Amino acid sequence: MAIRLAESTYGESQVRLLRVAKQEGRHDIRELTFAIRFEGDFEAAHTAGDNRKSCPLIPMKNTVYALARQHSIEALENFALHVIEHFLTYNPQVSRVVVEAGENIWARLPHGGKPHSWAFARAGDERRTAMLTEPAKARPCAQESQISSF
Repeated sequence: MAIRLAESTYGESQVRLLRVAKQEGRHDIRELTFAIRFEGDFEAAHTAGDNRKSCPLIPMKNTVYALARQHSIEALENFALHVIEHFLTYNPQVSRVVVEAGENIWARLPHGGKPHSWAFARAGDERRTAMLTEPAKARPCAQESQISSF
């Protein structure tokens, strides 16, 4: 009886991105976390040890950092879509990309009765999340967003 691989996925989780936008007299902070999952033609990696079609995990993380320098991260969903489109464009063996993105909210610390210009603390457990799924051949992207623990 032959064994057949039914589904093949892999990816990178806990890709953390912290951006501090420094302006004169004021800093703004964003903390994002991404999990990226590929689905596609990776059977040879599991059955024959052939990793030629696999994207190494460290470059996946570095790709997120590079894209964050090229694109705005203001809209979490838009940035996640840039990540998906990049991986689908440059990896023909990938049939679907799933990106789960989250943002921890930060608040300015009070200083002298006013919000401090560059001192922050986590604003509780509130977290903005988004999950985007896009198949390579069928567009548009499926998207789900929510705010949790508020």
